[in-house]
Amino acid sequence: MEDVQNPGNLGSILRTCDAVGAAGIILLGDTTDPYDPAAVRSSMGAIFSQRLIRATLDALITWKQQHYLTMIGASDSAEIAYQAMPHGPPILLCMGSEQHGLSDTHTAACDDTVRIPMVGRSDSLNLAVATSVISYEIFNKWRANEQIRQSDNHQITK
Repeated sequence: MEDVQNPGNLGSILRTCDAVGAAGIILLGDTTDPYDPAAVRSSMGAIFSQRLIRATLDALITWKQQHYLTMIGASDSAEIAYQAMPHGPPILLCMGSEQHGLSDTHTAACDDTVRIPMVGRSDSLNLAVATSVISYEIFNKWRANEQIRQSDNHQITK
């Protein structure tokens, strides 16, 4: 999460991350305090189940490379819709600030970027909502992969 300013958004994102089984949240840049009362309240307790780490982009990139992880950023200028993400879990999802989105520097650090298609008059979604939409897509891909693995294991044991 880069430069999240609204504590309520951060708390809602924590709640979604808990719901989809995310390992935690890495706070980059000038992100609000996750222990702000509004963040704690909107997290509905999820703040106590999620790992929170503050890091620099350079530290994140080094960690990502050491663990062979894929980082996907969200951008309204991306060519790929989030449903067609070319990578499956585990994924580092990189989301930007409410006002400016993901910075060019953070976008450049991503392996790919995805967008949420929109047809109405609004040009963007609330950060917490956008994070939820993409997080649930990653979660559903993980669930589908788990079902395939379980099915394969069942067939092997027959």
